[in-house]
Amino acid sequence: MNQVFISEACEILGDTNNGLTGSQIIRKLKAYAYEYNIDIPYPTLELMKEKNCPNKRTALYENILPFNEEQQYIILKDLCSDSNICNDEKVKDLKAKLFIQYGKKYNNQSYELKSSSVDISEHWLDKYPRAYKVYKDAIIKLDNGIFNRNLLDDLRLSLELLLKDILHNEQSLENQNKELSNFLKNCNNSQQLINLFNGLLKSYETYHNNTVKHYKEENSAENMQENELHFIVELTNIVMRFIIENDKK
Repeated sequence: MNQVFISEACEILGDTNNGLTGSQIIRKLKAYAYEYNIDIPYPTLELMKEKNCPNKRTALYENILPFNEEQQYIILKDLCSDSNICNDEKVKDLKAKLFIQYGKKYNNQSYELKSSSVDISEHWLDKYPRAYKVYKDAIIKLDNGIFNRNLLDDLRLSLELLLKDILHNEQSLENQNKELSNFLKNCNNSQQLINLFNGLLKSYETYHNNTVKHYKEENSAENMQENELHFIVELTNIVMRFIIENDKK
């Protein structure tokens, strides 16, 4: 694992005001050292003092280094999930970065939602690599309980990139209405269906603009309920599936 990543993670997890205490850090790392049969430099607080370890962040960093990369991933994932710090915004962001950069390699889960619409869309999106990459990041966050603004940003961007690839332009989602209408018309869709779809997409844009881009604290993406996020994922996939099906015509 990248040592810079570990160092930054330790700064967050061992933050003086919002991080784990020195005792918590030593206790957790000592348990992992026992489990994996690894020698760590600071198995006790007393050794930290004897070796003149400057602070708990340094102790955490140096205790993590002897483990292999997969073990480091497991340890950092566990520390990010600790109930004492898991709601801190910096810890949430760290957890998201950890899953995105290393989760695909070391997590045992498939990163697929149980709903059939998401599974099918993910399979279809494999042919659209720009959209697929961002979409996968969103699913990883959702599967790991990271219900924040970045997840919604990823979903919207995935749809935007899909339209750019299919319509062969680089316009933003808000500026695709004319091109998309012409595309759907050329695919022999009825005008009623085109109008319905455009209205749905307009509502989707409005939702994101109000909830994600210009959200207020009492209705922020950080505070969204899991069922609401699942609904937006499903809606995003319905929209993408329809566009992809038309692209096959």
